[in-house]
Amino acid sequence: HDLFPPDVAQAFDAGVRRVLATGDVVLSENRVELNGRPAWFSNVLQPIRDRQGRIEAVQGIVRDITRLKSAEEALRENENRLTQAVRIADIGIFEHDHIGGTLHRSAEHREIFGLYDETISDRIFLEADGQPPAFLASVHPDDRESLWTAMKRGLQPATGMLDVEFRYLHPTRGIRWLALRAQTF
Repeated sequence: HDLFPPDVAQAFDAGVRRVLATGDVVLSENRVELNGRPAWFSNVLQPIRDRQGRIEAVQGIVRDITRLKSAEEALRENENRLTQAVRIADIGIFEHDHIGGTLHRSAEHREIFGLYDETISDRIFLEADGQPPAFLASVHPDDRESLWTAMKRGLQPATGMLDVEFRYLHPTRGIRWLALRAQTF
């Protein structure tokens, strides 16, 4: 009660009572003001039992996680900035798991290709048994072969880089020049 604000101390006491009553382990995180600055603490309350299994004490472990919470907040802010930059720059982002066969695409990526139904358009971007993906049908005929060759080269672990420009036949915007840059890991 001397170390924490009343509401945090009361929550800590309630946790101790819960451990004593139920034997549960209680985990919590609390934000407090210390010397006018925010601080975060992680708390673990767990029972200590005697040889007969009766609870004889409660052990409390309190860790200062202020740096961790600050890093998490900075990461969230950077992610928000990146999301804004991607949206403003009209950059589409995709990630394809070659082993699991899953594809994740940003809303901007779907917008660029004019394919909004994720369940249909995801299949369009995935190749089947070494065959070209269906979306190549919407690539300008003069660019299909060079794009498919570049895509196959980009999937190789040794090279793993894809850097190609091509014309895409957008369903509502007509012919669009696209630059595709990707790396296989």
